[in-house]
Amino acid sequence: MAGEPLQDVQHLHADAATVRPGGRTARVREAVIDATIAELSEVGYAALRVDAVAERVGVSSLRR
Repeated sequence: MAGEPLQDVQHLHADAATVRPGGRTARVREAVIDATIAELSEVGYAALRVDAVAERVGVSSLRR
């Protein structure tokens, strides 16, 4: 819910064994996770929007 602190979000972070360390992809992935957590804490799950998360990160919200 909006306004409630998020707990136990470590499972949202990618396992180090499944992603290559460093580089732009890793930085963007981490920024997206952080932005998603911040957006969830502000607006809650029901109001979460991909474009709002993308705007926070400064990337396109277009998906493949």
